[in-house]
Amino acid sequence: MNLDWFSQGLPDPQDADVLAYCDGCGKEIYEGEEVYIVHDAVIHAEDECLFEYLGIEKVTIDEALGVEK
Repeated sequence: MNLDWFSQGLPDPQDADVLAYCDGCGKEIYEGEEVYIVHDAVIHAEDECLFEYLGIEKVTIDEALGVEK
């Protein structure tokens, strides 16, 4: 029996099961990933996916106010 925790390395992400698809970006969500739940939607726990799902655009204050440089 080998008690070295690092002897086998990290689990291969390709072996993880796909459990759902992100309602923000449409990509696979794998077993063990963190997600946001928004009104029954499952979304990757990443700002980009959440913003895309909610239709939020990230801009500078100048762009938001229509200020031209």
